[in-house]
Amino acid sequence: GSYQFALVPTGAYSAHVDATTISGDYVLTYPANDSGAVALLAESGGNYTADFGYQAAPSASVSGVVWLETTNYGTRDEGEMGIAGVMVELVNSAGTVVAAAPVNALTGAYQFEAVLAGSYTVRLDQTTLFTPNGVSWNSDDQLDFQTPVTLATADTLTGIDFGIVGTF
Repeated sequence: GSYQFALVPTGAYSAHVDATTISGDYVLTYPANDSGAVALLAESGGNYTADFGYQAAPSASVSGVVWLETTNYGTRDEGEMGIAGVMVELVNSAGTVVAAAPVNALTGAYQFEAVLAGSYTVRLDQTTLFTPNGVSWNSDDQLDFQTPVTLATADTLTGIDFGIVGTF
């Protein structure tokens, strides 16, 4: 993956990768600018670096259901609906929220599409829940408003669910 231009005359240059030569299975990750180019100012006798990074295109997905528990806590029963206004967050391993998805008020469904492979936490944004509240069902049995997940390229992970209880 290396390249070199030798004996370049002094001057200003812009280095970039011809995107038509890269498979659609990969996306540019570095440099993180709109043009995908690196500006260089060549001086006599200098060595300069213009690095480019690519990774597999985001192709994984995560989905689940968030429902309001009304009976039989810990089990989603017929007629238990989603909760209007609730948001689910996808948090990367550095603790940064990389996506947020609304919960469908009728079905309780949410989904994250076009996710990069990696380790994440799916968590409820507690500021969007009614109070008081609690978790009666969580896919990892921790009842803590979050579930860790690991995604490979093109994974489709379903069933990351949360049951919520409370009085309102």
